[in-house]
Amino acid sequence: MSKKTLKIVISAAVVVLVAGISVGVVMKLRASEGSAYRNKVLSKETIELNGVTLYYVEPDEETLRRYPDSIIYRDDDKLYYYFDANTQELDVIDNKALDDKEYTNLMADSIKPYSDTEALFADAKERLGKWYDGDLEKFEWESKTDDLGDTSFEVCQALNDEFSVFLAEATYDMDGDFRYAVFSFGAEVNLNKKYNFLSKEEAIEKAKAFLEEEYNETDWKEITTYDGTSAERLYWGVELKKNTSIVAGYTVGVDLLTGEVWFIDTFR
Repeated sequence: MSKKTLKIVISAAVVVLVAGISVGVVMKLRASEGSAYRNKVLSKETIELNGVTLYYVEPDEETLRRYPDSIIYRDDDKLYYYFDANTQELDVIDNKALDDKEYTNLMADSIKPYSDTEALFADAKERLGKWYDGDLEKFEWESKTDDLGDTSFEVCQALNDEFSVFLAEATYDMDGDFRYAVFSFGAEVNLNKKYNFLSKEEAIEKAKAFLEEEYNETDWKEITTYDGTSAERLYWGVELKKNTSIVAGYTVGVDLLTGEVWFIDTFR
């Protein structure tokens, strides 16, 4: 299952930061106006949430520059909680206690994931379920391991046989220590309503037609797609590589519901 999302860097971790999508499309999981939860986050004082004591972190100049739209708290275990300043939803939990952990004298073939994945999976379900405002048990879970030995557990909502919506993820290092969690509040689609989801083939055709009309580009060596969740909408990401000796081409974002081309990027 290939996923691509918006990325930011938090302490030592590169994490996916995703938010809700278009109004009217999704089942909103946001703190309501005037709710105790929302007011607590906005207070910027010591607060209690889900049985955890959180202390407000006054951002320094660098933090303000990098994360201007976050309200940040920490707990007694040096877990940092990044809340969206506009919605007060929890976006990221980052374990800064791992900042000083270093692995030395490791060869590439000696980097192995933590062996007891069942224990990590149980922790991920408990940790994500504690903070996600919804039932994650009913969705699809996938585990994956990267080249550094980190193990991630990703939760997605399947809309059809082609497209999945990113909801949450927890990542652990090769010692089994928790690194970070990412949440996509507001992205869960209410399937009680009827939607006409754009197929992968339709998205490719719309991307090709757009590039032909706008840039007179028609000669493609390779075309791939990914299902994406952004701060604005759900979309097909269509990557089109040009038929040249160098790697060059375009990435076109096509709205899953409307078929609108809403972003284009070049790569080379």
